[in-house]
Amino acid sequence: MIRQLLDKGWHYWGEVVVVGALGIFASHLVGEHSPVWLTEVTQRIYQFVSNLAPHEPSPGDITVVLIDDYDFWSGPFDRRLPLRRDYLANAIEKACSDHPAVVAIDLDLRSPLTDGTLKDNDVYQAETQTLADAIAIQAAKGCSIVLPATTYCPEDPKVFCTVDSTIFSEHPLDDPHIRWGYVNLPEDLRKIPAQVHLANHGRLDSFAQAIVHAKDPERYQRYLKTEGSFSYGMFVSPHVYKDWHRQMSYADFMATSDEDLSERFKAAGIVMIGGGWHVLAVNRGVLVDQHFSPVGDISAIYLHANYVASILGGRTVHRLSKVVNILVDIVAVAIIAIVFALRFSGLKRFITIVATMLIMFVVQYLLWQNAGILFEVLIPAIALFLHWVFDEEREVRKRLAESRDAGAQAGQQLADCQAASEDVRKRLAECEAARTQMGG
Repeated sequence: MIRQLLDKGWHYWGEVVVVGALGIFASHLVGEHSPVWLTEVTQRIYQFVSNLAPHEPSPGDITVVLIDDYDFWSGPFDRRLPLRRDYLANAIEKACSDHPAVVAIDLDLRSPLTDGTLKDNDVYQAETQTLADAIAIQAAKGCSIVLPATTYCPEDPKVFCTVDSTIFSEHPLDDPHIRWGYVNLPEDLRKIPAQVHLANHGRLDSFAQAIVHAKDPERYQRYLKTEGSFSYGMFVSPHVYKDWHRQMSYADFMATSDEDLSERFKAAGIVMIGGGWHVLAVNRGVLVDQHFSPVGDISAIYLHANYVASILGGRTVHRLSKVVNILVDIVAVAIIAIVFALRFSGLKRFITIVATMLIMFVVQYLLWQNAGILFEVLIPAIALFLHWVFDEEREVRKRLAESRDAGAQAGQQLADCQAASEDVRKRLAECEAARTQMGG
């Protein structure tokens, strides 16, 4: 085997080093600025691996209350944006009266102008006052409430984030049972949003972190210390919430008796209220605040719910640090390059490549499930495969050229032989003529 590798020559291995290095660089570059199609492929692979986990997917301790098509288009919300805040107040009062651990609102509560110069439109101020009063009263009774914030974070990492003004700017909500978490989603939706640094030198939790903080402060502190800035979540689709009876429409939620809800919240102590209607009409257009996730197109409320369930359930996956990730990439690239360089017959080569891919997949799965480690070598592997195809095609061209040269050389030798034979025949003829003449 070593002889086969050495026979490839320094020129080949120099190309492999360059191609592998470019593949690793491209992998990390794309990881930070991934095109849509590659993001979808990566997320589907990610979900496929996570689905192999031995645990049964579950929604955790969460009930999702959706403002669905009926609620928005033909129900109490009168297809109005901004949403009816007095009806949101009713939902908060009902949820808190049934004693869940946390009530979280994932809806747009920003001011019309994010800088706060227009805090609220006059026509909605009475509704805003009703909603603010409901939040303050329920928090004073001990109900933990998490509200949505929206941040603006410049691309320059030296510039800290700012928080957009909300409709509650003139309604102080400073009860310790009220927390804020930003609802902005990361570019890579697999990653659990982490704390951000604010321009006022403070920090702001993500929406998921704020919910975990309210539900389980000890788990929150452990998460921040060990995983808070680089962990990935594991996802379940909305139909799992339905199967586990952890999803309700706003209308059903408001119509359910307090006794039934209290029983439900004993098993699911977090209530998350968010949007789930279609933007054009009933069942037409995309879902409001829809995003492509590892489990397909879903509303943002389910992304936040999955982040919360991942943290509380310990179902997080760690991305390797850059240095370790590069070292792992180099080892993986070296193994792939060696496999491609070996000379086997067609079937043996195919079996070897497939076996190598399976071994790497098993290693990734074991690291994922037992150490929570994720690494990706898709782009370097593709680059090396293309280089292998190019090298094989180059070898074929070389052999064809050598065959043509050998054929031409053989043809020339045959022509020379024929010419020599003809010359010999002429001389024999001359000798025979001379002998005949001498005999005469």
